[in-house]
Formats: sequence, C-alpha cells, structure tokens
Amino acid sequence: MRRFSLPTTADFQARRAACPFTRPLDRRTLNARLLGAVLLAMLVRLLYVPLDGFERWALPLLSVLMAGLLLTLTVTRVQLRTLHVLTLLGAWGYVLGHLWHVLFRVPAETQMQVLGSLGPWAAVLLASHLWLLGRRVSLPLSLLALGSTAALLLAHVLLTPGALHQPVVGAVLQLLLGGAVLLAGQHSAAHRALGDLRRDLLGDGDAGRETLTGLPGRAMMERWLTRQALRRPEGLGVAVIGLDAPHPGLLADATPEPHRLAHVARVILGAVRDDDLLGCLDDGQLVLVLRAADARSARAVCERLRVRVASRPVDGANVTVSIALAFQDGRQDGLTLLREAEDSLNALHQTGQNRVVLGTPPTEAPSPDTLGLQMQPA
Repeated sequence: MRRFSLPTTADFQARRAACPFTRPLDRRTLNARLLGAVLLAMLVRLLYVPLDGFERWALPLLSVLMAGLLLTLTVTRVQLRTLHVLTLLGAWGYVLGHLWHVLFRVPAETQMQVLGSLGPWAAVLLASHLWLLGRRVSLPLSLLALGSTAALLLAHVLLTPGALHQPVVGAVLQLLLGGAVLLAGQHSAAHRALGDLRRDLLGDGDAGRETLTGLPGRAMMERWLTRQALRRPEGLGVAVIGLDAPHPGLLADATPEPHRLAHVARVILGAVRDDDLLGCLDDGQLVLVLRAADARSARAVCERLRVRVASRPVDGANVTVSIALAFQDGRQDGLTLLREAEDSLNALHQTGQNRVVLGTPPTEAPSPDTLGLQMQPA
C-alpha cells in the first residue's frame, strides 16, 4: 500500500516562491497590473453596457489613453509620478466632461439617473490623489478638480432658468461638500500621522520631548504626573532609572553615555505596559510612572526591567541600570514622589549599582564583604 507523507513547511515555501501570484511585486509591476485591470473594465463597459451619447466617444478616447500609459509603463522607464499625474488628468477630463454633458445636454427628468453612476466614482477618484501623489503634490490637483466642478455647477445655475430648483444641482452640491470634507479629513489624518511619527521616533516638532530618545521631557512628565496623582493617586509609583558607571576596561567605555541612554530607553519601551509612561529627565536619567496593586508588585515590575536591560548588550558590552522606586502611600503628591525617587537613586549610587530599591537606602558605605553581594543582580 502506498504511503502518503504530509508536505513540510519547506515544501509550502518552495511552492509559494514558484507561484507567480505570491511573488513580491515592485511598484512598476503593480501599477502595470492596475492599469491593465482598469483598461479591461473599460473594454467590458464598451462591449456590454449601453452607453449614452457622451460615453460613445469619450470612453474609447479614455481607453486609448490608458492603453498608451500601460504601454509606456511597460517599455520605458518613465517616472511613476508622471504616469500617475497623466492618469488622474485623463480620468478627471472624462468625469468633468461627463458632468458637463449631464448638466447641459441631458433632459432634466433623466439627469439624476445619469448622474447616479458618476457620483461614487468621482469621490473615489478624488480620494486617489493622496494615495498616488502624496500630501503635497496631490493638493493642487484636488483643488483644481473641486474648483472645476464648482465652476461647471455655477455656469449651469447662471445659464439655465430655474436651475436652483433642479435636484441635480443639489446632488452636485452634495458631491462638492462631501469631496471637501473627504480632502480635509485625508490631509488632517496624514499630517497628524506624520507629526506623531516624528514625535515618537525623533522628538521632532515638540519642545517638550527629548531629542535623542523622543521621550517626554521633565516638564511634560511633571505635568502628566501631577494630573495622574490628582485624578487617581492609589497605586501610583515613580521609578527613576539611572545608568550605572561602566567598569574600567570594558567596551562600554567606548560607547557615549547618550547612546547608552537611548539604548536603555528603547529596551524599556519594548516592555512598558499601556498604563505606564516613560520619560527622560534633564540629567540623563529616565523616569517611569507606573500603576501597581501595591509597592511589592511595583518593585517586581522594576526588577523585570532591570534584568531586561542587563540582558541586552550594546556595542558588545552589557549596560546595567539602578532603579529607585517611590510608591504612593496616600500622603505624597506626584512631584513629591519624583523627588523621593531621585534622592533614593543618588543614595543608591553611593552604595552600589545594578539594583532596585524601594524607598531611601542607607547612605553609609558598605563593607568590603557585602559590596560584592550588592553588585550582583537582585
């Protein structure tokens, strides 16, 4: 009896690589396929859908333009942006010509029926400006398209008696207002996303963020901490994180302290919870505002962060941190917790490093017998 074996992961990967539909596509190939699909849809409409007087000559012209652009994209190395602009201009020429035909050539009783098939595609075409050209280049074309549509509507109202009472005027006006809202929303979302990206990754565009790490600075953290302490003081903890001095002779000496601080910030950012906030103080220290059920749980969180940092080397050497934690007991405000954590960290660096301390540690110098124990990870 013949035995069948199940295909392995390697077999699936080999079949996927051999399949032409799963291979990664570059932008030129993807645009060529999209143009081919658009051209095929136009040919189907020409062959099987009844056309009005305008479409009988405008749709073949647009099909010829798309075929020419597809051929140009296939056999030449013309820039994609040039092809995108030509494609959008040709499409808008067809849409505006069709709108002119509806407003000035179609009888009033059938205008809404003809316009019904044009309205949705005009909105899609308007939205595609940002997709194809980007935020800056697409704005002039979008304004030109809306302005041309408004000019056609105004000419119809001025030249046609009683046009203000026609339903088609209200439909086109709704199309203009909807297009304006769509453009405003698109550009607002793109501007906000770009600003968030710059602030989160580079600290750009926000004076309250530290430039190297992109984290909130001391002033922002103090304001946020004050609000959190007033809103929900229970379970609030403040942990100040300081870099330990590298041991003499290690590779960490060759790494500047700002770079080591940025490395530690990236490591901790990958582990903080949604309710926690990581910031950067003026003196090269990090501060973590966290929520926990009690002080013991908050210290356990800090211990996990300390071990996580120590296990991820930079430039071939481990970087360790000391963490001082101040936890809310119902008497301190947010800024008091921050000052207590800073004082605890300063005292901690006098007695050892690579540790987590809750409250203020003893300031006297440790004995030689216990110094080695304090240097070990907790």
